[in-house]
Amino acid sequence: MALLWRHGEQIELLPKHPGKVEEMPARALAEASKEYEELAALGETPVLTILLNDDYSPLKKYLQRRQTGISKIGAGHAHNRYAIDVGVALLVLHHEAEHRVKRGVRVDEDLLEVARAAAAQGAISILPHFDALAREAGIED
Repeated sequence: MALLWRHGEQIELLPKHPGKVEEMPARALAEASKEYEELAALGETPVLTILLNDDYSPLKKYLQRRQTGISKIGAGHAHNRYAIDVGVALLVLHHEAEHRVKRGVRVDEDLLEVARAAAAQGAISILPHFDALAREAGIED
């Protein structure tokens, strides 16, 4: 499994979409990120990949509001916490949709998109609490 941050137009998503999960050839992942260089040897083998939209407007708004008095390290921590929360949610939704398709159950794509957005909004809503805890612990500016 892999995770990539991409601008919306790179992954065909609008700023209102937080991300998606797709299979990508290992070779393409290796070319896309140094972090995945070792996957080049797997060639065209598909790798489940979480693609997070760097242009997701609610996240951008949160990070912009948070910029005042924060270090780059602190901003990176918020980005990482969001990626973990949303990445897990996107994977759960992806696997559930796959299971439904295998059982012959219709997947409502509109509802699935609402669930993705709700998961992302939920992740953003808890970020200020993590920020406060980090400040209290003295581990983040």
